[in-house]
Amino acid sequence: MESGMLIMCVVLTALLISPFIFFRDGKRKSRTKNLLNNLADMAKIENCNVSMHEVWNDAAIGINKEAHKLFYVQGKESAITHIMVHLEDIKRSRVSVVSRTIERKSDSQKIIEKISIVLEHKSSVHPDVILSFYDADTDGLTLSGELQLAEKWNGIIGEGRVSEGRVDRVGRVGRVG
Repeated sequence: MESGMLIMCVVLTALLISPFIFFRDGKRKSRTKNLLNNLADMAKIENCNVSMHEVWNDAAIGINKEAHKLFYVQGKESAITHIMVHLEDIKRSRVSVVSRTIERKSDSQKIIEKISIVLEHKSSVHPDVILSFYDADTDGLTLSGELQLAEKWNGIIGEGRVSEGRVDRVGRVGRVG
């Protein structure tokens, strides 16, 4: 009799939890699909396609290395930011980490507040392009690989940037804080 009750409790628990799991996964898939569709639409406007992409939190980045174009989308359906960058116009890219240190009696703790890639234009007339990968105010307090992702894409951008007919591999990691 006890094993029957145990099996029944496990089955009921699984039935009660499963809709929440499916709803969460469905929402994530829908968000990812929406971000990828936005990247594809931006690329279509530029008469190319996205050959490599990545999706995280509420953002996505993609690149077409042949056309030397970078596409970035961030935000939710109500307020989506679209950025397209011609990589030929970029002099340098770097990862920017904004952090603060909290001093305590026994030790200190470094808290990362923002991670972004900063794209510096060749022309000083144009402002730098900032691609946000993590912001503690909107993404929560826990990092989940955003620094590694920003460093990876900084390298990809460095490989895709063209300077006078050759690949310009300048891509430095800079830390502010």
